[in-house]
Amino acid sequence: MITYGTIITYGGDGVREGEARPWERHRAAVQEQTAEWLKLRLQYSDHELCVAGDFNENLDGTRGYGVADAKIAIKRGLAEAQMHCATLNDLRSPPFAMSRATVNHICLSQTLRATSRVEAWEGTLDGMHLSDHNGILVDLEIPDVRREAHVSRQRFVAPTHSKQHHRLHSQSPCWYHAMSERELILLV
Repeated sequence: MITYGTIITYGGDGVREGEARPWERHRAAVQEQTAEWLKLRLQYSDHELCVAGDFNENLDGTRGYGVADAKIAIKRGLAEAQMHCATLNDLRSPPFAMSRATVNHICLSQTLRATSRVEAWEGTLDGMHLSDHNGILVDLEIPDVRREAHVSRQRFVAPTHSKQHHRLHSQSPCWYHAMSERELILLV
Protein backbone atom coordinates (compact mmCIF):
# COMPACT_ATOMS: atom_id res chain seq x y z
CA MET A 1 0.00 0.00 0.00
CA ILE A 2 1.23 3.47 -0.89
CA THR A 3 0.24 6.08 1.69
CA TYR A 4 0.19 9.76 0.80
CA GLY A 5 0.00 12.04 3.85
CA THR A 6 -1.29 15.53 3.19
CA ILE A 7 -2.19 18.92 4.53
CA ILE A 8 -4.10 20.91 1.91
CA THR A 9 -3.67 24.52 2.99
CA TYR A 10 -6.55 26.41 4.60
CA GLY A 11 -8.72 29.03 2.88
CA GLY A 12 -7.01 32.05 4.43
CA ASP A 13 -3.44 31.12 3.52
CA GLY A 14 -1.67 34.28 2.35
CA VAL A 15 -4.80 36.47 2.59
CA ARG A 16 -3.81 38.61 5.57
CA GLU A 17 -0.40 39.24 4.01
CA GLY A 18 -2.04 40.37 0.76
CA GLU A 19 -0.33 37.58 -1.17
CA ALA A 20 -3.47 35.65 -2.14
CA ARG A 21 -7.24 35.90 -2.36
CA PRO A 22 -9.41 33.74 -0.06
CA TRP A 23 -9.17 30.05 -1.03
CA GLU A 24 -6.74 30.79 -3.91
CA ARG A 25 -3.84 28.76 -2.49
CA HIS A 26 -6.20 26.04 -1.32
CA ARG A 27 -7.63 25.60 -4.83
CA ALA A 28 -4.10 25.47 -6.29
CA ALA A 29 -3.07 22.83 -3.72
CA VAL A 30 -6.15 20.74 -4.58
CA GLN A 31 -5.24 20.82 -8.29
CA GLU A 32 -1.62 19.90 -7.56
CA GLN A 33 -2.41 17.09 -5.18
CA THR A 34 -5.20 15.48 -7.19
CA ALA A 35 -2.77 15.36 -10.15
CA GLU A 36 -0.24 13.63 -7.88
CA TRP A 37 -2.85 11.06 -6.78
CA LEU A 38 -3.58 10.19 -10.42
CA LYS A 39 0.14 9.97 -11.19
CA LEU A 40 0.59 7.52 -8.29
CA ARG A 41 -2.37 5.44 -9.49
CA LEU A 42 -0.94 5.21 -13.01
CA GLN A 43 2.64 4.57 -11.90
CA TYR A 44 1.74 1.99 -9.23
CA SER A 45 -1.41 0.43 -10.63
CA ASP A 46 -0.78 -2.84 -8.79
CA HIS A 47 -0.74 -1.16 -5.35
CA GLU A 48 -3.51 -0.02 -3.04
CA LEU A 49 -3.48 3.73 -2.33
CA CYS A 50 -4.30 5.68 0.80
CA VAL A 51 -4.47 9.49 0.92
CA ALA A 52 -4.91 10.76 4.47
CA GLY A 53 -4.70 14.08 6.24
CA ASP A 54 -6.12 17.55 6.65
CA PHE A 55 -8.07 18.43 3.49
CA ASN A 56 -9.45 21.68 4.97
CA GLU A 57 -12.82 20.75 3.44
CA ASN A 58 -15.72 18.88 4.95
CA LEU A 59 -16.83 16.45 2.25
CA ASP A 60 -20.02 15.11 3.82
CA GLY A 61 -22.37 17.16 1.61
CA THR A 62 -23.55 19.42 4.43
CA ARG A 63 -22.80 23.05 4.96
CA GLY A 64 -19.45 23.36 6.63
CA TYR A 65 -15.92 24.47 6.00
CA GLY A 66 -14.68 24.82 2.44
CA VAL A 67 -15.78 25.91 -1.01
CA ALA A 68 -17.96 23.97 -3.43
CA ASP A 69 -15.61 23.96 -6.43
CA ALA A 70 -12.68 22.58 -4.40
CA LYS A 71 -14.91 19.88 -2.88
CA ILE A 72 -15.98 18.84 -6.39
CA ALA A 73 -12.34 18.86 -7.56
CA ILE A 74 -11.27 16.64 -4.64
CA LYS A 75 -14.05 14.13 -5.30
CA ARG A 76 -13.31 14.14 -9.06
CA GLY A 77 -9.59 13.66 -8.36
CA LEU A 78 -10.32 10.71 -6.09
CA ALA A 79 -12.57 9.12 -8.72
CA GLU A 80 -9.92 9.56 -11.44
CA ALA A 81 -7.36 7.88 -9.15
CA GLN A 82 -9.88 5.05 -8.54
CA MET A 83 -10.26 6.01 -4.89
CA HIS A 84 -13.08 6.90 -2.52
CA CYS A 85 -13.24 8.95 0.65
CA ALA A 86 -13.96 6.59 3.56
CA THR A 87 -14.74 9.53 5.84
CA LEU A 88 -17.71 11.13 4.06
CA ASN A 89 -19.93 10.60 7.11
CA ASP A 90 -21.63 13.63 8.63
CA LEU A 91 -20.04 13.36 12.07
CA ARG A 92 -22.76 15.62 13.50
CA SER A 93 -25.32 12.84 12.93
CA PRO A 94 -25.66 9.55 14.81
CA PRO A 95 -23.85 7.35 15.54
CA PHE A 96 -21.10 9.97 15.94
CA ALA A 97 -23.20 12.98 17.10
CA MET A 98 -20.21 15.32 17.25
CA SER A 99 -20.32 19.08 17.52
CA ARG A 100 -18.54 19.73 14.21
CA ALA A 101 -17.96 18.30 10.74
CA THR A 102 -14.56 16.85 9.87
CA VAL A 103 -11.98 18.29 7.51
CA ASN A 104 -9.56 15.40 8.12
CA HIS A 105 -10.09 12.55 5.70
CA ILE A 106 -8.83 9.10 4.85
CA CYS A 107 -9.26 8.04 1.23
CA LEU A 108 -8.65 4.54 -0.06
CA SER A 109 -8.47 2.55 -3.28
CA GLN A 110 -11.94 1.57 -4.54
CA THR A 111 -11.11 -2.08 -3.87
CA LEU A 112 -11.02 -1.36 -0.13
CA ARG A 113 -14.51 0.16 0.02
CA ALA A 114 -16.25 -2.85 1.52
CA THR A 115 -13.67 -3.53 4.23
CA SER A 116 -13.25 -0.11 5.84
CA ARG A 117 -14.82 0.90 9.16
CA VAL A 118 -14.77 4.51 10.36
CA GLU A 119 -14.34 5.73 13.92
CA ALA A 120 -14.10 9.33 15.08
CA TRP A 121 -13.55 11.36 18.21
CA GLU A 122 -13.83 15.06 19.07
CA GLY A 123 -10.19 15.53 19.89
CA THR A 124 -10.73 16.07 23.58
CA LEU A 125 -8.87 14.83 26.61
CA ASP A 126 -10.47 15.10 30.05
CA GLY A 127 -13.10 17.44 28.58
CA MET A 128 -10.55 19.85 27.05
CA HIS A 129 -10.34 20.40 23.28
CA LEU A 130 -6.85 19.59 22.06
CA SER A 131 -7.62 20.80 18.57
CA ASP A 132 -10.17 22.35 16.27
CA HIS A 133 -10.11 19.07 14.28
CA ASN A 134 -11.86 15.77 14.89
CA GLY A 135 -9.80 12.61 14.98
CA ILE A 136 -10.59 10.03 12.31
CA LEU A 137 -9.70 6.36 12.16
CA VAL A 138 -10.30 3.79 9.43
CA ASP A 139 -9.76 0.17 10.33
CA LEU A 140 -9.45 -2.15 7.36
CA GLU A 141 -8.44 -5.62 6.37
CA ILE A 142 -6.26 -6.09 3.32
CA PRO A 143 -5.95 -9.58 1.81
CA ASP A 144 -2.30 -10.58 1.51
CA VAL A 145 -1.88 -11.66 -2.11
CA ARG A 146 1.18 -13.76 -1.25
CA ARG A 147 -0.86 -15.89 1.17
CA GLU A 148 -4.49 -15.76 0.15
CA ALA A 149 -5.69 -17.17 3.46
CA HIS A 150 -3.84 -14.48 5.45
CA VAL A 151 -5.43 -11.10 6.04
CA SER A 152 -3.38 -8.08 7.02
CA ARG A 153 -4.96 -5.69 9.52
CA GLN A 154 -3.90 -2.09 9.11
CA ARG A 155 -5.11 0.94 10.96
CA PHE A 156 -4.85 4.44 9.54
CA VAL A 157 -5.39 7.43 11.77
CA ALA A 158 -5.77 11.10 10.94
CA PRO A 159 -5.47 12.53 14.46
CA THR A 160 -6.41 15.86 15.87
CA HIS A 161 -3.91 18.67 15.48
CA SER A 162 -2.48 19.24 18.94
CA LYS A 163 0.45 21.60 19.39
CA GLN A 164 2.73 18.56 19.46
CA HIS A 165 1.33 17.23 16.17
CA HIS A 166 1.57 20.70 14.60
CA ARG A 167 5.28 20.81 15.44
CA LEU A 168 5.74 17.42 13.81
CA HIS A 169 3.79 18.56 10.73
CA SER A 170 6.13 21.50 10.24
CA GLN A 171 9.06 19.08 10.02
CA SER A 172 7.41 16.51 7.78
CA PRO A 173 4.04 16.15 6.03
CA CYS A 174 3.66 12.62 7.33
CA TRP A 175 5.03 10.38 10.09
CA TYR A 176 4.09 6.95 11.28
CA HIS A 177 4.57 4.51 14.10
CA ALA A 178 4.78 0.80 13.41
CA MET A 179 2.70 -0.99 16.03
CA SER A 180 3.81 -4.42 14.81
CA GLU A 181 5.07 -5.99 11.62
CA ARG A 182 1.55 -5.92 10.15
CA GLU A 183 -0.11 -2.93 11.85
CA LEU A 184 0.69 0.67 11.05
CA ILE A 185 -0.58 3.85 12.66
CA LEU A 186 -0.28 6.69 10.15
CA LEU A 187 -0.35 10.16 11.65
CA VAL A 188 -0.91 13.02 9.25
